[in-house]
Amino acid sequence: MDIQYEDKFVQEVAAIKFADLTFESKVHLLQRTVLFQGHEAILKSLVEATTTYYYKNQTALHLAAEEGYLDVVQCLMKHGADVNVKTNYDRTALHLAARMNKWDVVQWLVEHGKANVEATDTWGRTVLHYAAGGNLDVVQLLVEHEKADVNAIDKYGETVLHWAVQENNLDVIKWLVEHGNVDAMNNNGETVLHRAVQVNNLDVVKWLVEHRNANLEATDKWGGTMLHLAARGNLDVVQWLMEHGKANVEATDKWGRTVLHWTALGNLDVVQWLVEHEKANVEATDNDGRTVLHLAAQENKWDVVKWLVEHRKANVEAADNHGQTVLHWAVCGKLNVVKWLVEHRKANVKAADNHGRTVLHWAVRGKLNVVKWLVEHRKANVKAADNHGRTVLHWAVQVNKWNAVKCKCDPYCEHLSYSILVILYSTASMADVNTVNGSEIFADLLCETQKD
Repeated sequence: MDIQYEDKFVQEVAAIKFADLTFESKVHLLQRTVLFQGHEAILKSLVEATTTYYYKNQTALHLAAEEGYLDVVQCLMKHGADVNVKTNYDRTALHLAARMNKWDVVQWLVEHGKANVEATDTWGRTVLHYAAGGNLDVVQLLVEHEKADVNAIDKYGETVLHWAVQENNLDVIKWLVEHGNVDAMNNNGETVLHRAVQVNNLDVVKWLVEHRNANLEATDKWGGTMLHLAARGNLDVVQWLMEHGKANVEATDKWGRTVLHWTALGNLDVVQWLVEHEKANVEATDNDGRTVLHLAAQENKWDVVKWLVEHRKANVEAADNHGQTVLHWAVCGKLNVVKWLVEHRKANVKAADNHGRTVLHWAVRGKLNVVKWLVEHRKANVKAADNHGRTVLHWAVQVNKWNAVKCKCDPYCEHLSYSILVILYSTASMADVNTVNGSEIFADLLCETQKD
């Protein structure tokens, strides 16, 4: 490198904001210059520089460790880089190397760089928490040679074993179980087995139960059983729990929800199997009087809604403790569920809850296309008043007064906003509008419509 070019290069490197540096295209040039020529000015720049917001205030050492460039790590450390300096999220270079399975970097940082194995990030996670999702040899190095605490917990009570299960890392799980507590619970009362069920890993579930006697009867702090958690996911896990765990399909959690209630939030095949093979009660109600169909409609599970109604005669007009029907809950979601309930099952658009609120009252909390369809195609009554005399217009203004201001210039605003008020206004009389006291939004609306 000639003197003139070298000076220019030094100036450029000294000005680098490392958000531009990914250790891909530029790393070869940096390595050649820094490592083989050992230019002090460049080394000083690399050691002292930090990244912009995009990389969360990482230093060059963080970036090199995360990408596994051991020679760059060694060079930076030799010239004074702080091995334990932290990012915005309190992660050290060792955290990042462990997370990315950079075995040689991890080994060198702990054996030669004196990196702190017990350093915790913003969430209280140690290096071992990060390593648990990767290679077993990294975990073993940290535990056996560096005495990392295998029972360390983060701020959520999650152990290293919870993290290994979350990442479906069976080799690490088997090794950690020999050193940690398989029945340890996090802040939500969830054991490692709960987590394995949540992530639908049947192999891990089987191994924990068959080889480590993990407690199948454990419930979380909300009273949820293993079957409650499994019901939202994989049919294989549900079937195995029913066959081996003597699970109770009608068990309820603290909200009074059965396994089938939770299944309605997941996959249709699980719903069908529990109803057809385990005789799960389709009309069971939770503490609020809501059926499985209420929840399926609320969560836009169209396939579940159709199957429950067509094959199990689930009651579309069932009302919960507040008088809200399935349609009341469906209108806050997607139009396809609403249309099917109304057009194919004759769900009552005029139904009112215990407070006199119609389906349209509730729809103004949801999507533009639902309100538009109810008003234009089902003639839903904009003037309908609840028990307190509040019409749909009152509700629309109250619910959307901030969104209306933000979105009034956006004709494609997806959530209820100014566009909804335009639709409601177009079907209401001036007298109806005037009953909405002090509405600066309607004042704006009138001005806008005069321009059209």
